Amino acid sequence: MESSECAKKLLNLLKTTRGQVDAVIAMVDEKKQCSDILVQLLSAQGLLKKCTVLLLENQFKKCLIDAVKNAEDRENKIDEMISILSKLSKA
Repeated sequence: MESSECAKKLLNLLKTTRGQVDAVIAMVDEKKQCSDILVQLLSAQGLLKKCTVLLLENQFKKCLIDAVKNAEDRENKIDEMISILSKLSKA
């Protein structure tokens, strides 16, 4: 990750996610309703998905820019993007 703006957004999302996970832990400790805990968990999952999309966008833009600039490295960048997508599809 090179973009300081991207890193800033990612850190904010991750810190918010951490806060939600901490809230879930507290809710479990306090024996709150399962439905309330599930809402918090789904919210945390949504934020993690946003983190994933942000990183994917950033990485793919970088790979594509590098591939256009450097024809010799083009195949490696395409393979890198395919590898990332393959890992994502298994998650």
